[in-house]
Amino acid sequence: MNAKKLEAFVKVVELRSFSDAAQAVGLTQSGMSKQIRSLEEDLGVTLLHRTTASVELTPAGRIVYSKAHKLLRDWEQLMLECGRLAAGSGGLLRIGASTVPSTSLLPELLQRLRSAQSALEFTVATGSSGEMLEQLEQQELDAIIVGMAPNEDRFSFLPLIEDKLLVIGNESFRNITTLPQIVESPLIIREQGSGTLAALEQALSTEKLSLSKANVVARVSSSEAALAMARAGLGLAAVSALSLSSEALRSVTVLYELPTNRKFYAVCLRNRAHDPAIKLFFKEADRLRNSFT
Repeated sequence: MNAKKLEAFVKVVELRSFSDAAQAVGLTQSGMSKQIRSLEEDLGVTLLHRTTASVELTPAGRIVYSKAHKLLRDWEQLMLECGRLAAGSGGLLRIGASTVPSTSLLPELLQRLRSAQSALEFTVATGSSGEMLEQLEQQELDAIIVGMAPNEDRFSFLPLIEDKLLVIGNESFRNITTLPQIVESPLIIREQGSGTLAALEQALSTEKLSLSKANVVARVSSSEAALAMARAGLGLAAVSALSLSSEALRSVTVLYELPTNRKFYAVCLRNRAHDPAIKLFFKEADRLRNSFT
């Protein structure tokens, strides 16, 4: 991509004049015309109609102009990141985490990454495990921590830590002691795509039970919401042990530990596993994993 051609095109559109645009960017009018012609040749379309009074966008020109500012911002960001990498000074790492590890694992991992490479910058997205895997696949994220292992070869992943899935409720549910009783009780469950929900379904299946016949009263998008509703007596909730602080545990009753082999995983696309920032992410994730043993 030749950003200068696109910048020239944007300037002509904004000023509605080749001569004014040429003066604004330090080109001759003929030089500006050459830039626009070259861009049109690259794209295979006519972008501008020139009249004696002004410059008008063609239909193709309107499409290009609508995307030009974002393209130029992305190009500027790309040049900045590549410059930093070339200088050995970091770059940008786009990290995603499902709701439980976003508060229980990610903060320490980010601190380790920052200590290892002080110039490395982060953006952090949170959501369900399914949402994070989808964004990773679309290359909207570089690396993620989620509560389910991807089952496709295009992903590379590292198990980080095992997790327990606990069924909690307030004192009014203290006599609930079996899985069939849990399924018959009012249930607060996580949204579709959640690793916690997948682990709950897996645990129930070991006893030939299913959520399809359960008394589901609410679906929530975070462990914090499930905890608050369980504390208020709305029903029982299956939550990650990692998501429960000692203070939270004092406010509810743990009724049951579900049979599950749930883990959290660091994940990236296999074809990007050797990118320097992603390699560093996995290196520090492995060190974090070892600190738990």
